[in-house]
Amino acid sequence: MKSKTLFALVTLAALASCKAQEPVDYIQGTVIKEFGNVPGIVQSSGALFGNESVRVGPPAYGIEVETQVGNYTIEIVNDTFGSTGPKTIYNLAMAIEVGTQISFPTRFENINDEDSYIGFTKDRVGGLDPDDISILR
Repeated sequence: MKSKTLFALVTLAALASCKAQEPVDYIQGTVIKEFGNVPGIVQSSGALFGNESVRVGPPAYGIEVETQVGNYTIEIVNDTFGSTGPKTIYNLAMAIEVGTQISFPTRFENINDEDSYIGFTKDRVGGLDPDDISILR
């Protein structure tokens, strides 16, 4: 009986330590700038005889947001970090434009990965998962 109880406690402790990162401390703001190369197309030079070629690169998308406490520069990172859901870099870039009102978390709890790309520095520069951004209009 004691071994079953011990096993149950160890399992619960392991599950609690693997808990997903949870966004907290949301803030609202207005998008004042968009940047990046969402289509992922990058020109490559150096072709022979003047022919241009195009190669597909990884998508990059970011926004600058004006809030009551200052501007945030946010890179929208690959959809493998943060919350799970249907938003991607592509559909978020289509839905957001300069002037769009958004809400986003400024802090996360339970981040177990030291190499995590989400969250912000003291100077309000950082990255977020697309699903952590809510469009308010």
